[in-house]
Amino acid sequence: VEDWCISRQLWWGHRIPAYYHKVTGELLVSEEPPVDRENYEQDSDVLDTWFSSGLWPFTTLGWPDKTNDLERYFPGDVLSTGYDIIFFWVSRMIFQALENTNDIPFKTVIIHGLVRDEQGRKMSKSLGNGVDPNDVINAYGADALRYFLTTNSTPGQDMRYIESKVASSANYLNKIWNASRYILLTLPEGFKPRSFKKDELPALEQWIINRLEETIKLVTRNMDKYDFNAASSHLYNFVYDDFCSRYLEMSKVSLSGDNEEVRDITLQVLYKCLKAIIMMIYPYTPFIAEELYLSLPEHKESIMLESYPIYEKKLVDETKMGVVELLYEFIKDVRGYKIDNKMAPSTPVDLIVHIKDDAFPTFKVYLKRFTFGNNIEISNKEISDKNGTLFIHDCGEILVKEKELDQAAIDKLKAMLEMENNEIARAEKMLSNPNFIAKAPKEKVELEKEKLAKHLEAKQKIEAKLKNI
Repeated sequence: VEDWCISRQLWWGHRIPAYYHKVTGELLVSEEPPVDRENYEQDSDVLDTWFSSGLWPFTTLGWPDKTNDLERYFPGDVLSTGYDIIFFWVSRMIFQALENTNDIPFKTVIIHGLVRDEQGRKMSKSLGNGVDPNDVINAYGADALRYFLTTNSTPGQDMRYIESKVASSANYLNKIWNASRYILLTLPEGFKPRSFKKDELPALEQWIINRLEETIKLVTRNMDKYDFNAASSHLYNFVYDDFCSRYLEMSKVSLSGDNEEVRDITLQVLYKCLKAIIMMIYPYTPFIAEELYLSLPEHKESIMLESYPIYEKKLVDETKMGVVELLYEFIKDVRGYKIDNKMAPSTPVDLIVHIKDDAFPTFKVYLKRFTFGNNIEISNKEISDKNGTLFIHDCGEILVKEKELDQAAIDKLKAMLEMENNEIARAEKMLSNPNFIAKAPKEKVELEKEKLAKHLEAKQKIEAKLKNI
């Protein structure tokens, strides 16, 4: 431990309370200026920045008086800071608090990296590579900037400011906003949120509740560890993949049906998911979360008064999950088939489905709606019909029936097969050439390998079609 010079020759700051008599040079150190102030000249130096800021944890709460704020908020729970000022600031807050209050100023310190420019350089005035947060906020919003900073930072490592990632954050929040507006417009006037039991849930609703509860558990676990990046990733995957891409679209079938009980539980599940998403995104993006929260049918004066979602194991039931995942796989299979065969998404197709376990009652309705299935046969027997493209999964299989091809279509398939064979021969010849492997850039070699794999896969599909014919 060495002496610390607490004075700095700066223009701004807390001026040192030392006064020199103009005639005698007598030194007076006092909290209050001398009575005969005109005979004294105050020291022109100011207190070191870190001395002043080191007093922050307790002086802002009324110390040395024993105020209610000091009693309630000191010591604090968590301090978040960059690694570059641990010695300058964190350590000085600790020893000044111990000296003046006989207590530590905080229980936990989260140490994060620095924000660097896109090239990894530290931002500085001399380089002129700084980023004005106001410009970013004006372009993308404060929440998008907050979300980018909190979710792109790996503990202990620096991060780069990349504007495209801020734009991606804004797009993600826009996704939540649009989904929220849709749900809020869908909820009927006078809607009352209520609790429900898993026995009430149809298969799709049980699936999304399972995914929600798992997300709440994972997000909470990582938030407790201050791993904001991991926590946000779990929430992001739930919002994008499970909720918006899958369940939100599927729920429109139930909401457009005549069954009032199914419609009611679907609305309750939509509301529960939406509120949980808003609560979990709130620490990252308080402004959009507050706005959406106050739009909910039942809410408190502010989201700050609300409780964080708690994992409810009693709502989880894994027994129905396999058949729902199978439904999603079948839909993906059929859509992929149409893309591979250059068919419009709305092209009607005939389907044969084999499911090992009993499907939920409306399985066929969802499959028809999202694949544009024309004739759908569902049974618990393995598919024997080979006139089509078969997709096999652990819990079942689906066959997209092929229409009988005329000779012109068959000739076209054969021509496509010949083209694929030519491309495969070209790629194999190139990749077997030692000179090419030795001299070509690594990226070029990898690209050729990818092309070969793609042509081999295409060849296999064409051969399977010709074999079925």
